[in-house]
Amino acid sequence: MSTLKPKTKSRTVRKRSSPDRDLEWLANHPEVFVQYSKQWIAIAKGKLIAHGNDLSNVAREAYRVSTKPMFFHVPPDKLLVL
Repeated sequence: MSTLKPKTKSRTVRKRSSPDRDLEWLANHPEVFVQYSKQWIAIAKGKLIAHGNDLSNVAREAYRVSTKPMFFHVPPDKLLVL
């Protein structure tokens, strides 16, 4: 007597961009704060995917690459904190 196993479909699981991974990437790349000072940057899947002065242009470019990018405005490189 043989036992039948139910058929299971194999499926590919896509890795989604994790906010933690993107924040970790930003923390590990302090040069971004100098190189992209006063610009908008978009990060997804642990990579910088777009940057520029106009958020709408940065978003347009970022959404071509990822469905869930994170956006940050990089402060001036000489930020005075009192």
